[in-house]
Amino acid sequence: MRTASRVLAACEYYESNHREVAHAIKESNPEAIGEAARLLRAMLPSGKVLLVPVPSHTGRATYTLTLAKAIGAPVFDVLRSQPREQLYTRKLRGEQPKPEELGLYLSAPIPEGWQVLFVDNVIGTGTTAKACRMAVGRGTL
Repeated sequence: MRTASRVLAACEYYESNHREVAHAIKESNPEAIGEAARLLRAMLPSGKVLLVPVPSHTGRATYTLTLAKAIGAPVFDVLRSQPREQLYTRKLRGEQPKPEELGLYLSAPIPEGWQVLFVDNVIGTGTTAKACRMAVGRGTL
């Protein structure tokens, strides 16, 4: 089953202090996570929503899992990857990673009948969002 893709984001990375907030979430700052969760909770669509946290370069969801839990909707932590270099580091070298290079996969099937929302701290080029949709076959970041 496929659904149309769209981006659900509380803020733009390069606006105001949002860049600092995105980094604070990555550092598990409770205030930043609480504020982001509040903003994202208000944007949740109606119906059966399942939050799927995006794994970090370690291969497992860390701060994104904390953020997803703080939003308050059901969380399904099933996206994984092998440990890899951070995308940010690769982009600093001028590389343009492709979604399939992230190697994301599901550790368990996503239940049918739920709208899947991927949870991440920032949206940059969309590479991670595309990799998530490739792994799951549907979803919104």
